Amino acid sequence: EVLAEIRDVVLVGDPGAGKTTFLRFVALNLSRALLDDDRTASLARIGLTEVRPIPFPVFVRLAVFGKYLQTSGDPKLPADAAEHFYRYLDSFEESYPCGLPPR
Repeated sequence: EVLAEIRDVVLVGDPGAGKTTFLRFVALNLSRALLDDDRTASLARIGLTEVRPIPFPVFVRLAVFGKYLQTSGDPKLPADAAEHFYRYLDSFEESYPCGLPPR
């Protein structure tokens, strides 16, 4: 229900509560929908009806992103600059190529 009503969500819970499992399930079903793998059923599994455009899922562990910021962040950029995240995604793509187009 939350996914259908609210675009930006922060998921909070105790360790082992299922946060990661839920996020992976959402990413899996959005990916399936993007690949036209029974789009309607894939979206329905996460409580969505036909959505246009379907969001492109990016699963990022905040602990890993935080470590990246500590070791590779650009101190010239403001701490809240979105560019940090874009650079993190670029470095991830370099380490684990998945065929995404540049930028």
